[in-house]
Amino acid sequence: MNMPKLLLSCCKAKLYNHEFCRCKYIQTIQRNISLCYKKLCSLPGFQNNKTDLSYQSINSFVLSSKADNDSQNKLRESIIDAIVNNNVPKSYYKFSRIWNMLRIIVQDYIKILHPQHIKTISCVSKAGRKYNYDFDFIINDIPHKVELKFNAEKIDDTPQYNSPMKPSQYMSKSYEEYFYDHHLSIIAKSQNLPVPDKITYMKEIHSNDPFCMKSYKSLYKLSSQFHELCKRESKKSIEMFMSNVELDTQKLSSYLLESQKNKHYMMYSKNCFHYQMPNMDDYSIQSYIVDQKNKNRFICETKSGKKMYILLRWKNGNGVAFPAFQIS
Repeated sequence: MNMPKLLLSCCKAKLYNHEFCRCKYIQTIQRNISLCYKKLCSLPGFQNNKTDLSYQSINSFVLSSKADNDSQNKLRESIIDAIVNNNVPKSYYKFSRIWNMLRIIVQDYIKILHPQHIKTISCVSKAGRKYNYDFDFIINDIPHKVELKFNAEKIDDTPQYNSPMKPSQYMSKSYEEYFYDHHLSIIAKSQNLPVPDKITYMKEIHSNDPFCMKSYKSLYKLSSQFHELCKRESKKSIEMFMSNVELDTQKLSSYLLESQKNKHYMMYSKNCFHYQMPNMDDYSIQSYIVDQKNKNRFICETKSGKKMYILLRWKNGNGVAFPAFQIS
């Protein structure tokens, strides 16, 4: 007759295999986990570059949704700045494995960036659109331009590498003027909105929140019907404009080459920072066509033979704010 295989109801220990009750050990482990979690949660918040950081800020290095990507980028940049400048409380490295690991891989990247002996190092964040990179790593009094990219191992993996403002300066005609003359009145009349004077419009439209378009912007967020009308007019205007305009490849190439000059990429992927410098021939445009499928972009061939895609779009609301190129 087979004996029943007895299990303890508390911890499922197999008595028939001569196992003993593990409850005491399980409780010890649970207690240690709880203490560790409380310790992590009690780590003091700190500020770096006017950005509030906490233990949870490290989660910005986990894949994030597109909707909060700008805020996550800001956190990532501030964390790296804080690590390089020794502004992170030492308790973070002592009690948090992931904060300590991030410090280690930042240090590993710096060793690749500057293999020689390092006497001094500091980091200066380069916020704002006038810069084409994120940090100056100042090593032994020599600045190194560094651009951070998330979820990429090489430059070709990045969704875009530049977004020039005032795109009309790189074309034979002004898109902003064209939109003002032929499409702005259409969206204005739909809701009896005032049309700003042209000089003011041309001066303010290249910003996230142009004051002259404030009423348009508010309605764009509140009314799905108005939102869709703006989207349609934006698409129509760009396709019509692109069918009869030339790209100034020499001027745009000069801008792109200057933006990539002496730049070092710091690309985060799979718990590691990857180093790469750009191939300058990738930014010298030799020829182009207007994409006949996606009629809102140029397809360019560069000196290296690679394709470059230049999308004309509105960055902060179709037909409402901030026309710009998106280059990938």
